[in-house]
Amino acid sequence: MPNTKIKELESVVAKLQSERETHVAAIAEIDAAFESMGISPESDTPRRRGRKPGPKPGTKRKKPGPKPGSKRRKKPGPKPKKTKAKGTRKGKGKGDTGKRYAVSGTSMIIDLVKSAGAKGVSGGEIDKKWKKQGRAGGAYTILGQLVKAKKIKKTKVAGQRGSVYLAA
Repeated sequence: MPNTKIKELESVVAKLQSERETHVAAIAEIDAAFESMGISPESDTPRRRGRKPGPKPGTKRKKPGPKPGSKRRKKPGPKPKKTKAKGTRKGKGKGDTGKRYAVSGTSMIIDLVKSAGAKGVSGGEIDKKWKKQGRAGGAYTILGQLVKAKKIKKTKVAGQRGSVYLAA
């Protein structure tokens, strides 16, 4: 059995070698035809596929410098200017942005929820009180933070939109 496999393999190799010789002869004929016409054949090195190396067309080159997170130190430059204390700078855009309140927003919400007792208070009611005091934005961000910190509990109201907040 092993003898037949070896003979079979030898015959396949011999057949491939004869085919290769015919191909080499054909390539020699093609090269001769090119030479007679004055055409130089392509080089033996394969051509590169895809786009040329370098930055993509239409993109700007990045400025040379340290990569983000590298430990290179910057050259010492001018010292930064002193700024005013917090709360004294004027806000840009709409409204009074630097307002201070006697009671912080979180403690106001916690007090409101505790005063409501076992029935709790809805998010809409808390937000109304928030706006009534003239506070910027909405109370929902702080409500979410308090629920995450487990200082208050949030329960869904069956059949209605919104939630009721209870003291934890």
